[in-house]
Amino acid sequence: MVRLGARAFALAWAIHALAEFAFGILGPGLLARFESGSYGLNPWVGVAVLVFWPLFGAGLGASVGLTAAGPLARARQRGHDPARLLASLGSLSVVAALAINLQWGESLGRSGVVAIAALVALIAVSWFKRTGFLAGVGHPWIIIPTLLVWLCAVRIVWLQASLGLRIGATLGVLGLAILAARVLGERLARAPLASGRLLLGALGLSALALFALNHVPPPGLPTAAGDDPSATPVIMIVLDTVRADHLSTYGYQRNTDPNLARFAKQATVYEHALASGDMTLTSHASLFTGRWVANHGAVPGAPKLGDEHETLAELLGDAGYATAGIAANCGWIASGKGIEQGFDYWDTRCAVSPFRGIGPPYLRSRLVGQLRRHFFPAHAMWEWRNAQTITDESLRVLDHLAKDDAPFFLFLNYMDVHRPIHPPERYRTRFPGRIPGFDMMHDWSAMNRGAASGERRVESDEREHLISQYDGALAFLDDQLARVFAELERRGLLDRSLIWIVSDHGESFGAHGTFGHGFSVYQGVVGIPFIVKLPGQQKGQRSATPVGLADVVPSIAALLELPVPAGLDGRALYSANLDPERPVVSESYSVKGRQMRALLQGTHKVVERPGEVAELYDLASDPAETVDLATRQPEMTAALTAAFESALAGAAAGKEHALDAADIERLEALGYLERE
Repeated sequence: MVRLGARAFALAWAIHALAEFAFGILGPGLLARFESGSYGLNPWVGVAVLVFWPLFGAGLGASVGLTAAGPLARARQRGHDPARLLASLGSLSVVAALAINLQWGESLGRSGVVAIAALVALIAVSWFKRTGFLAGVGHPWIIIPTLLVWLCAVRIVWLQASLGLRIGATLGVLGLAILAARVLGERLARAPLASGRLLLGALGLSALALFALNHVPPPGLPTAAGDDPSATPVIMIVLDTVRADHLSTYGYQRNTDPNLARFAKQATVYEHALASGDMTLTSHASLFTGRWVANHGAVPGAPKLGDEHETLAELLGDAGYATAGIAANCGWIASGKGIEQGFDYWDTRCAVSPFRGIGPPYLRSRLVGQLRRHFFPAHAMWEWRNAQTITDESLRVLDHLAKDDAPFFLFLNYMDVHRPIHPPERYRTRFPGRIPGFDMMHDWSAMNRGAASGERRVESDEREHLISQYDGALAFLDDQLARVFAELERRGLLDRSLIWIVSDHGESFGAHGTFGHGFSVYQGVVGIPFIVKLPGQQKGQRSATPVGLADVVPSIAALLELPVPAGLDGRALYSANLDPERPVVSESYSVKGRQMRALLQGTHKVVERPGEVAELYDLASDPAETVDLATRQPEMTAALTAAFESALAGAAAGKEHALDAADIERLEALGYLERE
């Protein structure tokens, strides 16, 4: 009975692994092959999972066979087939596990209760011979694919459908199971476990499919339209989620960025730089168009930059530049978001299999999470490429661009300090405060939600853990930047290029009651590094002039003597007429509309929420924004609040665009929907 139980349960859990692989990995992976922006990571995780579930089932089944040896023997004497009983019990164990997992991750709902109850009833009646054609309905080949089909149809495809439609779909799927049992039932009843060769073959083909889906080659390398070897190369590096005050370049007590600090000694460091938005899409759209967020309209509720906007890549492309972009952020600036406009080469490849698309309905999501954390720590929960991979690819592209001896624009986006932060092992312990076993996805999300609702207080050691990992990831990123700087210097490009190093936003660690980003315009989120190295610049400078990401396009156009697009909100930083008191705007949008906005003029910053009293801070004396001066300086507050209207004249944000399923998944995974 022990051997029989092991075989029966191994079969059930192997079929579960195969069905889940087909629905949760193979399908999305094949679809992703037809999209730009797919990049597979270590398929051995998927192979490990495929092997784990049958072994888990075998151990569980052996235990059941040992425990129930007596009752099974008596059942045989009464004319029941122990193999069929064990096969049904194996099916029941999978159904129960999936039900518990779904209830753990999210509510089953009424349609879920109906489906699970019906499946359990079908398994129960299949135990008895007198059920006729239903004898095979409880077999793993019938019941487990039925359950996974239901999960895909009701819990994923029709999640927002009416209760009646979901119950109807549930009953339809169950009807298909009964029909399959009618056709195959007797055959399955006669040989319930004679599936070993078929099973091994299917597992082998699944493993091969993982490797086939693993890697999508990059797009073809670009060629320059111009042939002027004296033209100035333009290099733009965005350090996604890096806040200025965690860099030693900006006075941070930890030496997180020695290589960037050395670079800054030959560049201009702007000490008061404000991100245009508090999330990737909004800020990158401002960076490439020279417009405030309200005026370019690319926000979470309308997640695409319109074609009517001329981008920096288009401007440089028209001037004969080869344009190449390599980005780790494969979500908000992937192809289709409009940021890629004007780029000859756009590489935002990201993981396809076996990581993405595996949500709470699947047992695999939890197992893969554990495997990743313990055995594949370099791979984050959201599978962007790390700094080493981005640098490797950028040096390959740079080698091609430099050989052409023609003008080029190279854009790089690094994402290593974005949640979930998971730097390589030696960087995790670079700075004190790490809590072993802290889950940088689930624990951080729970902590954030608890702090926002007031249900829990974030402990100081938890905050220090987040900061230690953030700073460690910064150190890793800085080491990879050193490789880029070294290659630029080797090729003679470091001195003759126009190089911009900025961030799209920062990260909050509890200030003003927030963790993460996407819902705040306080300095921890929008105070960013902004470093510019002009061609031939050898002496470092520091500037107190407030600047923003919208200033990049007009500044580059002016420096390269290119036509400046009309209607920009930013201003050329190297103009003799630049007003150091001109305002800089930062805006925060949720999928429902504007949440907050801030305006910085000089050292004074006003923060405004719709329908609430504005706040005023003096960043010169209070960089952490702890003292609200609005009631003490009402005239200053009113003047800065009024300045919003002129700064955002012609605002176009708020266009209605429905979020698709991928956008919703991306928002949830990156934390932007936690407060919705």
